[in-house]
Amino acid sequence: MTQITNYEESSSRQARLHRVMAGMVAEFGVEAVCGRIQGLHDHKGTLEVSWYSSVDALMAAELGRLWEFVHELAENVEHSVA
Repeated sequence: MTQITNYEESSSRQARLHRVMAGMVAEFGVEAVCGRIQGLHDHKGTLEVSWYSSVDALMAAELGRLWEFVHELAENVEHSVA
């Protein structure tokens, strides 16, 4: 299961993370997304993505596109491997 957290427990930040997650599930399917991405965290406008193993380039590109969709910069997406 992918953990979704945000800075200062803001409901608006939580809502946009859920929109990003919904877009990922629509594109790749719930099993693929939850099997690859450990967590999404919104820290002051930066999307921090934790992966279980290596970063999936196609999913990473989609995360950038979806982050722009919620009015942030695609460059403000950071990836780390757990």
